[in-house]
Amino acid sequence: MTSGAKDRPSPPGAVPDHRLLDLLALISVAFHTFTTLEVARGPDTGLLHANLAGLLASLLIWGANHHAALRARVPVMFVGLIGAWTLRALLLAAHLRQGLDQWMTLTVVMMALAAFTFVPYRQARWLNALVMGLYGLMYVLSGETEVALLVLVLLIMALGAYLALHGHPIQQTRVWNARLERQVRHDELTGALSRRFMDEQLAALMQEPGRRGVLLVLDLDHFKAVNDGFGHQVGDRALKAAARLMQDCLRDGDLVGRWGGEEFMILLPGQGLETGVTVAGRILERFRTARLAGIPPMTVSIGVAAVSEARSREDLVRLADRRLYAAKEAGRDRAVHACAS
Repeated sequence: MTSGAKDRPSPPGAVPDHRLLDLLALISVAFHTFTTLEVARGPDTGLLHANLAGLLASLLIWGANHHAALRARVPVMFVGLIGAWTLRALLLAAHLRQGLDQWMTLTVVMMALAAFTFVPYRQARWLNALVMGLYGLMYVLSGETEVALLVLVLLIMALGAYLALHGHPIQQTRVWNARLERQVRHDELTGALSRRFMDEQLAALMQEPGRRGVLLVLDLDHFKAVNDGFGHQVGDRALKAAARLMQDCLRDGDLVGRWGGEEFMILLPGQGLETGVTVAGRILERFRTARLAGIPPMTVSIGVAAVSEARSREDLVRLADRRLYAAKEAGRDRAVHACAS
């Protein structure tokens, strides 16, 4: 991203409208699917490969526009490859003095939108200017005089100019929304999931037919003594370290959230009580053996409850919490998965 005044974020709550990108991506998917089926019948394998590449690119652009996880994994290199292919097609067509065709026009539009969606503003602006400049040059070299084609070229050049002028605010809005989403989903101090998000996940799990899962409620033992004896800065570092230690003991798909203060919550979707007890034991051992620079040794008490033991989200949390307090009353540094009602 560029620095200075251009880096001022967009107003909170603003939501970027990517419906245009969606529409063009879906049109591109349909177009490349149709042309792939058409050219597959002929001998031109180069054109077939080009259409398959365009189809894949269009699908990825559409998917990345909808899924943050996929968008984060779409490397700049991918957009660079699309850009290289677009430039190659334009240069080849200009060299051969060929006219503009539908595939090339659509590719240019997709390239411009993809650049400003996935690439930092400065690079996107230059890439867009290069592609649009070659596109305009190719129109001039083609010697076309058709009014409809001229209007189309002017509209596409106007799109390029609009993105060059306003692409940065659009990108900044997307970045701002991503930050807001992270703030809603994650605890600011520890990086664990937020209480609100964990609540939503619990509620959703309890609504599933044949629901199956385990809830662990964890509390750091004698944490007040850490704050009083070592200061709140060390206490904050201890909370961050605790979240990391818990995460180290879990598989992909398990959720760790900060419930409040020194209390955490872990949700194991699709697991039974036996697995929950095993995971709790793993966490206890991880805390006992951890040696963290500048942080005193920590232990944790855990209450374990299976989703099948409760009728509602509130009942499940209440049961796990009751077992947590049973673990504390029994001497801390232990997990309890059954206790008197």
